[in-house]
Amino acid sequence: MWRIIRDTNHPSMNSIEDIYQPSAELARYHLRNAVSYLLQRPPVQGKAAIDWLLNEINSVYFPITVEAAITSFATGPLSRPTDSLVRNFIIVLTKSLLSGDLDELSERRYIAAIEAVRRVHRPISEQVLAARLNDIFRGLPDNRFGLSMRFLFFVQDTWQYVSDEVRIRINRYVTDMPDEDIVPNLLVALQKNELHAAGRTRLNAASISDLTKLISANTEGHLVHEILDIAISRYEGARNYYAANEIGRELIVPLAMSLSSAQIERIMVAGQSNSQVRGSNAYITVLTSIVESGKVSAKEMVELLNKYGLGLYTDIILPQAKVMQDEDKVPL
Repeated sequence: MWRIIRDTNHPSMNSIEDIYQPSAELARYHLRNAVSYLLQRPPVQGKAAIDWLLNEINSVYFPITVEAAITSFATGPLSRPTDSLVRNFIIVLTKSLLSGDLDELSERRYIAAIEAVRRVHRPISEQVLAARLNDIFRGLPDNRFGLSMRFLFFVQDTWQYVSDEVRIRINRYVTDMPDEDIVPNLLVALQKNELHAAGRTRLNAASISDLTKLISANTEGHLVHEILDIAISRYEGARNYYAANEIGRELIVPLAMSLSSAQIERIMVAGQSNSQVRGSNAYITVLTSIVESGKVSAKEMVELLNKYGLGLYTDIILPQAKVMQDEDKVPL
């Protein structure tokens, strides 16, 4: 570019009216430089650079892992960016993640992008998050405020930038989370240490229908034991057959594989002490599912039934188990 400027201001031009007539070789040289520096390379700053980067991220082929995103950004505007470009790009990514317009895969691409920028250009990235994140959160309407919690979970180590006033608002959102936000936002809250207590409060208040949805959505099993503790507590206090049947079938049976020994004991005690549990149709299903899950053997279930005065269920639930028990008593 400097060569073009120098040549066009060359003293060989006698007057302003003279037409500059470089040699063919020099003209080709200027054209090659113009293409190379003006047209072939991506923009390095300003709105054009931001648009170029967003076009990359919006491609379905942009990576969803931070390491791969770093590699993708190794060429292009972020290879040698100005501070202004990094600052504006972080703000654009943050607002995009809080827009509510991204599907799951798009969200993962944007998270990978912002984490890649933070890792490679950490000082300026952290400065802008510290300076702008609270204002961006404060500007969110109520129907999108839950996205702030998801941002704090998926964009690592950003809770430190949240003011006390905004933290109170986020915890209040989790405690009073609308039913329509429970999946997936409650799953997220319960996995973040700073929001777990508020998440547990909301989980305790969840309806059986909502707990069932959480079981279906909780594919990685993070909340199994917490849901089971709530389900068994409600089972122990069931006031009618309908409640006992619903809790047993909808909450306990689907999670039978994850029951602990202590939780199995509680289910036995519930049958012993609560006639609504003991007399419910689903109690037989619950006990059968425990054996079928392999958590206890047929023989161990017989022993538990007898221990808690529920031996009358043995022939109904485990006809083969009773035979096995009797065979054990036959002397050799």
